[in-house]
Amino acid sequence: MQFNMVFLVCRSHPQNLEIMGCFDSAITAENHCTEYNDFVGPLPFNQYLGDTLVEWPGCYYPNRE
Repeated sequence: MQFNMVFLVCRSHPQNLEIMGCFDSAITAENHCTEYNDFVGPLPFNQYLGDTLVEWPGCYYPNRE
């Protein structure tokens, strides 16, 4: 099986970001979001995303929906 996307699970804090895991499906990533500030962020392989700060496309907080 070949993957073209990974899904990071992160926890946002006021001053930093904690990376908690990297998964091959959004569902698996969502299952590891246990707190209100945990989010899933998709990342494509082999794609340059730029060097300026932008909002993370596709990022979402499963426990806020």
